[in-house]
Amino acid sequence: MALLETGNGVPGAGGQPRGEYRRAAAKSRAAGPKPKPRVALRPRIAWRRLAAPAWGPARARVPRAPGGRVTIRLGLAQIEPALGLPDRNLDLHLAAIEAARAQRLDLLLFPELSLTGYLLKDLVPEIARPWPDPFFAPLVEASRTLDLAFGFVERGEGLLSHNSLAYLSGGRLLHLHRKAYLPTYGMFDEQRFFAAGDGLQAFPTRFGRLALLICEDLWHPSMPYLAFLDGALGLLVASASPLRGLEGSAAGGLPANAEFWDDLLRHHARQYAGFIAFCNRCGVEDGSSYWGGSRLVGPEGTLVAAGPLHAPALVSAELDLAAVARRRRDFALLRDERPELVFRALERILRRRAGNPDAETQVPGSVVR
Repeated sequence: MALLETGNGVPGAGGQPRGEYRRAAAKSRAAGPKPKPRVALRPRIAWRRLAAPAWGPARARVPRAPGGRVTIRLGLAQIEPALGLPDRNLDLHLAAIEAARAQRLDLLLFPELSLTGYLLKDLVPEIARPWPDPFFAPLVEASRTLDLAFGFVERGEGLLSHNSLAYLSGGRLLHLHRKAYLPTYGMFDEQRFFAAGDGLQAFPTRFGRLALLICEDLWHPSMPYLAFLDGALGLLVASASPLRGLEGSAAGGLPANAEFWDDLLRHHARQYAGFIAFCNRCGVEDGSSYWGGSRLVGPEGTLVAAGPLHAPALVSAELDLAAVARRRRDFALLRDERPELVFRALERILRRRAGNPDAETQVPGSVVR
């Protein structure tokens, strides 16, 4: 039925409806109200946290200790491993574990290559073991009640061997770090015998996120930076540092390289507001003397505990994890860090090193003259 429309397209606008329109309207009223169309229910929305606004710089997440756990009783097993005798060294580890249990410790850190000795040279391929291996069974079992971090030669793919540090907890391997920076200068010759690791990652533990480093790793500023940026509350550093620079030691102080280590540990702990546990071996091996001096440094850069020079010891202290959060609130370098800026700069530097001329193009925020 055609409805009468006025010029503005509205039926009967400007006057009364006429014949056909009036009859259609009456018929519609008699039929009653039209049923409302069914509207599909809206699906449930899975709400999620919105991403940070694009106009602001990304913020590095500052980690917090797990709820209910505010302290950690941490031990450093400053031992004298026997070169190339893993069975004897395993006994040393088990004895240190019993001593740590007697002190009710939560975590025990051993030195670099603690199960094998350091100056292995041609022994490396013979003494390397894959993970897992039945040899580690006593340590895996011991980790059910005490977290452990120890060093060994890991057999990798093919003929590769790695200078590795394992972290065990609850009867299983939580994390394995392969030494990334292999010193090959002076008395050190690691690149001849080991393959370098190619990664670094903080990992969750029952105490919060931690990161593992091995000796030379800490001397390269990128490693502690990345570890703390990845949310680590603290670093566990295993070392086999030989004695160098006897002047300070003869005067009753620290050897020259031990003083440097002390400065380095305090600096990184203070800079990133995290604790650092440093476990160095002691004793004499193949004509080289190792100075020991293991130490725990708090998030303010203060010395919490230190081991003796040149002698075996179990160094321990209770660390306040809440102090890390307090320090990071007051000293907010990690909070204000801009990893996206570092990422862009590293991309450009790598392009420049590869000979890409576009790498010298001016970037925002810099002036090229």
